[in-house]
Amino acid sequence: MRCLPIGGDFLVIISGGSEHIGAAALGQYYSKRDGSANSSVISVLGHKESEPAMKTAEYLSKVLKTNTAVIAGIHFDNLSPAEINDILTAVQELSDLLAVRILKS
Repeated sequence: MRCLPIGGDFLVIISGGSEHIGAAALGQYYSKRDGSANSSVISVLGHKESEPAMKTAEYLSKVLKTNTAVIAGIHFDNLSPAEINDILTAVQELSDLLAVRILKS
């Protein structure tokens, strides 16, 4: 996972294995009252990165109170459902670590 600050916003790249662009998501923080955020995603036909891209964009936007763009492209051949779940868990853990690091800086 890589992160590039853009003004007060962030661009996050999630990649692994054979890197590519499989999905792009934009998270937007919009409510100071209740800390709400939402996200939108565009996926390349046949790719399955929309879930981690969208969840990461919305999560980071909510926690960091800013806009977050996430580009995701992860490809490993013949993954089992358990291995896919492990990747999704790792993405969430890395998102948590990234958020803590940004908030501390």
